[in-house]
Amino acid sequence: MNSLASQILNVMNTAFHDLAIAVFDAKYAYWGIRPSQYDTTYKPLIMTPPFPGYPSGHAAGAGTSAAVLEYFFPADAKQFLLFSDESPIAS
Repeated sequence: MNSLASQILNVMNTAFHDLAIAVFDAKYAYWGIRPSQYDTTYKPLIMTPPFPGYPSGHAAGAGTSAAVLEYFFPADAKQFLLFSDESPIAS
């Protein structure tokens, strides 16, 4: 693996580690409950995870990826931001 690729991989992994800590800290600070937690008789079609839904981990991950990649590839920054905007809203 070349030097630039390994550097990008290292920065991306570090950023995602920090992201996971920050998102889950915020999830339990805001306690954005899911619909199945409002009404215990509600049965979702897809099982929901047992942690709060807000803020979105997927959206934060997309933004983190865009930030890291735009640092290394500034000419493509606009495209990375467009890709991150297409991220799912819920985690």
